[in-house]
Amino acid sequence: MEYYITKDDKGFVNVLPELEPKDGYTKVEVAETDKEYFLRYYDKYRVDDDNRLQAPGNLPDISIDTLLNAINQQQTQIETVNGQITSYKELLDNMTKASATLGGQQAQLQVAVNNANKAMASIGAAVAQLQVSAKAQDASTTETTTDNK
Repeated sequence: MEYYITKDDKGFVNVLPELEPKDGYTKVEVAETDKEYFLRYYDKYRVDDDNRLQAPGNLPDISIDTLLNAINQQQTQIETVNGQITSYKELLDNMTKASATLGGQQAQLQVAVNNANKAMASIGAAVAQLQVSAKAQDASTTETTTDNK
């Protein structure tokens, strides 16, 4: 991988490596396997006269650091997912309660509709009886009026 750096008078890299070329920066090649070391300990690397990086032999083992970093990232991800699971569980519980409430309300509304239908039927029957009574009374009044003449 290519990086662009500047070096001090002894040839040591003295700035954080860049991915894009810049004026006054020197291009160096870094093997993929050395990339993590180079980016972490760039100031320990020296550049020779042929612009080749020379790694010091005393770089710390970063495999433990890498593992700890991975563990910390996974812990963060686990905590995030656990928080989401808790939120989704609460949401599901609330939706279940709301559904039960709506089901109860629906049943109450159905009872109210049934009662209203019965009341309407009773009112219809009463209106029909009143109409029959009114016709009978009209007929009786008409007969009485005709007999009196």
